[in-house]
Amino acid sequence: MRLSVVICTRNRANQLRHVLRSISQCTKPPEGEWELIVIDNGSTDDTRQVLDEALHQLPLRVYTQPQPGLSHARNLGAEQALGEWLLWTDDDVRVSARWLAEYHQAILTHADAQVFGGPIEIHFEGTPPTWLAHGAHVVRSAYAGLDADDLPGELRADGPVPYGANFAVRKALVEANRFDTDLGRHPEHPMRAGEETPMIRRALRQGPGYWLREACVQHHIDAPRQTRRYLRAYYYSYGRRQAGELAQRVSWRGLATETGKSLRDAVRAELRLLRARNGHDAPALLKTAGRSWGRVAEGLRCLGGATTARHNRSNT
Repeated sequence: MRLSVVICTRNRANQLRHVLRSISQCTKPPEGEWELIVIDNGSTDDTRQVLDEALHQLPLRVYTQPQPGLSHARNLGAEQALGEWLLWTDDDVRVSARWLAEYHQAILTHADAQVFGGPIEIHFEGTPPTWLAHGAHVVRSAYAGLDADDLPGELRADGPVPYGANFAVRKALVEANRFDTDLGRHPEHPMRAGEETPMIRRALRQGPGYWLREACVQHHIDAPRQTRRYLRAYYYSYGRRQAGELAQRVSWRGLATETGKSLRDAVRAELRLLRARNGHDAPALLKTAGRSWGRVAEGLRCLGGATTARHNRSNT
């Protein structure tokens, strides 16, 4: 089998129904060339009913991963898939009419490829707040937004890469290098992400990757993610991850300096937010404030650990 589409889901029955419907309506490869795998990561809503309905419309197989965490679900999906290629998308998207066909054709055309990726359009459900509607382009990363022209035709390991809602890799790569279970969304860490990025970069170090401009999905953003609180939390998590990576590369003194700069940036952003209120600058300021506070928190945590280690060494 050429291609396995894999969706991991948890308590998004209504959203899942829409993405399954969009897949059933898109142009498909020949029968036997593709399949659809859904991993239910511990849903307690009507997910099972939605999947039962889809069994009559799609070449669908369903598995349950009771261990919470997106990376655990992704790894199970890779284990169960029969395709040579794994095409990943999310349970809150709608795929375009040519999405599946574009990936299938690319696999046939580029025998040397290791990874493919496509655009992700942001669609706010309902009417988003005015401040967000005008500044959404500044915080596209919080919603995994990628325009058709954002990435070059040929992808590079040291450049921008696709996001997890719309990419494909060879199954052999995932079998050899599983998704990191310390990364990715988890019920206890809902803002944690990035589990797909090391996988994609690893694939691009092994061979070429291609950007499929026409293989588009639409990412539907519900009301709880259209808030200041959500953006703060997302970029706070992102800032912590940045500081953790920085701590592995620089000295104790260098980390202290960068943490101090982040504290300054956080305070400045907060003061500007007080003046901006819900103005058009709010998204950019929320992004800066959240990311900077995250860097401060993780920087202080790492500095505390370094100080304790130094103290212990001095007493031995």
